[in-house]
Amino acid sequence: MSPLVVASQAARALAERRRTRPIEYMRWAPLQWRFLASKRKVRQIRAGNQGIGKTTPMLAFVVGDCLGEHPLSYQPPDVVAAAMAAGLEPAYPLTWAKPPEWWLVCSSWSQSLGIQEKLWDLLPKDRLSDRTVYDRASGFAPTKQPIVVFRNGAIIRIKTAGQDTIDFAGATLRGVGFDEPPGSLRMFTEALMRVAEIDGYLLLSYTPVNADTTYLEELVASGQLEDLHARLTADQLIPVGCVEPLRTKAGIPKDDAWIREREAKVPAREREVVVHGEYDAGPEGAYFDGAWDPSRMVLHSEPPSTHREWLTLGIDHGDRPGKECAYLIVVTPPEDETAGHPAVHVLDEYVAQTGQETPEDDARGILSMLRRHDLQWTDLRWALGDRVHAPGRAQQKSNKDLQSQIAKQLRVPFDALRPQILTAKRGEGRGSGSVGVRSRWLHHQMVRNLFTVSSRCSRLIAALPRYTGRDDDNKDPIDAIVYGCDRLVYGGWRSKAASGVRLW
Repeated sequence: MSPLVVASQAARALAERRRTRPIEYMRWAPLQWRFLASKRKVRQIRAGNQGIGKTTPMLAFVVGDCLGEHPLSYQPPDVVAAAMAAGLEPAYPLTWAKPPEWWLVCSSWSQSLGIQEKLWDLLPKDRLSDRTVYDRASGFAPTKQPIVVFRNGAIIRIKTAGQDTIDFAGATLRGVGFDEPPGSLRMFTEALMRVAEIDGYLLLSYTPVNADTTYLEELVASGQLEDLHARLTADQLIPVGCVEPLRTKAGIPKDDAWIREREAKVPAREREVVVHGEYDAGPEGAYFDGAWDPSRMVLHSEPPSTHREWLTLGIDHGDRPGKECAYLIVVTPPEDETAGHPAVHVLDEYVAQTGQETPEDDARGILSMLRRHDLQWTDLRWALGDRVHAPGRAQQKSNKDLQSQIAKQLRVPFDALRPQILTAKRGEGRGSGSVGVRSRWLHHQMVRNLFTVSSRCSRLIAALPRYTGRDDDNKDPIDAIVYGCDRLVYGGWRSKAASGVRLW
């Protein structure tokens, strides 16, 4: 057999082994190494979003424990020597009396699909039981109770928790892994009790955003939870034993320039948390500072129609002057709805001036706003509003009350009004932390130069440079805007055809 054939076969064998046993060929960044090498049974890896990988080392440890093989045990001698020289610990033995069972806890089904995909990519395919079946669209089988079974009998179950609870009843586990902060101290404690019986592991990987992490900070301060954290710096993006930085999937090196670009895309008051994984959100200030530019984004004449626009209405409720407001929004979808981002133009506003306006007055004002642009209610693609304000009181304002009055003034039955006014705060991902999700989306629209406002929207224009994310008088128009854009924020707009309404 010729040397060329031998070399070709060896290359194919190596490629196949990399595919079937990817963890054996992983190179770990310093923070990831510290997390994997730690001997503390209760520990967390904390860093910014999409910078230093957090989920991957946690999943690699879970897989390694199921195999009884530490993920760092595959590292070449020269890499181990470089780690030791840098003060990092080597691998330690993973032993168990019987094949372990691990739970991976995700906050929602949609989030779990991303975790399942990452887990599948790390699994040694030749060491899985025939019971392990995976599909990228639906995850591991069975769909409602996903499970990974190894040939040695070890098991990984994927569990979906609500915001605060999960049923651990009767489970004695080798380990539990959370890919974001447990919804409450109670959930954390319950998971800890389930692994304590066999001195198991409780692992967390997260960025402290969109969640109350106060109790975790207290656990770290008391020494009950080991905190492994690093800021996003260039040295943290060079794997141990290497000289070149990690790269994005597009091949871009994660260097100082890449870090600066990431920082520029995040609102100043969230930069420490989102980019660097810090607990403290930083000093209060203008949320859209550096992104909102009225010289470019306030339009004194309307943009030309492209015949592809959608019209939406966003409503925030209140019973003081300026608190009840509604915004007529024009959305222009990108040419490629699977990859691009929609452009948003705020065309007009209705603002209750005295705070004494009734739902009938608000309905009249909103319909008048539509008529200013020769539009009818049926031209709207969707209308979304806040939850009930002051329920049961004389000052109550709600989507139902407003819809009733709009239907009455249009002389149609309540249930026949189309579109109906739906509540924006319902649905997956719209609970705790949704204010931050929506505000960041609006910030990103500004950074992308895909957000403009008509000069007639004086209430909104005054609020945008003063908005800090706090619950004050500047919050209401921002809330109304993001309610009207709710389907854009959460991606539900992509599968729907354009309405074809011509606006100008």
